[in-house]
Amino acid sequence: MRFVSVTAPAEFPAPPSSDLELAAKVLPFGPAAWSARPAAMRELAGALGASDAAVVAAWAADGHRELVGARPPGDCGWLGLAADLGTTTMVVLLADLADGRILSRASDYNAQMRCGADVASRITWAEERPGGLEELQRLAVRVTINPLIETACRAAGREPSDVVHVIAAGNSVMEHLFLGLPPSGIGRIPFRPVARRYPMVSAGELGLMARATALVEVVPSLTGHVGGRSDGRCGRGGAAGPAGPACLAGHWHQRGNVVVGRAPASMYCRGRRPGVRRRGLDVRDARRSRRDRADRVDGGGFPV
Repeated sequence: MRFVSVTAPAEFPAPPSSDLELAAKVLPFGPAAWSARPAAMRELAGALGASDAAVVAAWAADGHRELVGARPPGDCGWLGLAADLGTTTMVVLLADLADGRILSRASDYNAQMRCGADVASRITWAEERPGGLEELQRLAVRVTINPLIETACRAAGREPSDVVHVIAAGNSVMEHLFLGLPPSGIGRIPFRPVARRYPMVSAGELGLMARATALVEVVPSLTGHVGGRSDGRCGRGGAAGPAGPACLAGHWHQRGNVVVGRAPASMYCRGRRPGVRRRGLDVRDARRSRRDRADRVDGGGFPV
């Protein structure tokens, strides 16, 4: 997220210009590359009309360039929100985008549990019940995440309207349900999801308690059964290890993710309970060390 200052000229511009073009001119890639939703345009017009100056929040990544919001100078305080879309528990972290400080966090059980305790039963619920998919999305967004955002903002003394960027990660099924996408294909061979890379959407489209124009980014899934939660922890947060992560090998339990490191005979477990249930990788034994790392692995012929 970029933050830039925009000043309206005192004299009539030549050639003719607009508020949006004034903001885009101070951003890279040229004015034609940027877009804005009507709500963000209204904010920009209000800020420039009140003081002839504004601070604009703009997003540029993966080919998507959009003006997200605008405020008068001195009234910024933009926030980011990270959401862990857990099958059992959901967690949100509120961060100050100016310096990256974590301001507050909140967690609660996922209300989707009333529709099934695991992703398999929720796939069935979404597939077989009339309105089941819409109900699961509502339980995730409006019943679980929105109250957590409200709690985190209250603890930090801030408002949900300060949130301009949301990033969410979970397993493939949870990411589909969060976006209102049918997860049926993930539950049967060849485990094909609707998408692995998801479009950027606004908080208003999802009914998320944040600024309506806030951009919501869902971390891409690696495959149909290895979700963005693993990708987020490895690609964005980094996995512990002397040589860094090499590839994502699979899932252990419903909350465990396994990363095979480049160092010889090393495996780094970022999950809660290694060695209980697993998919993909046939690891017969792994014991957790005090540093949250599996330091004993028998791969049963798998080259670790």
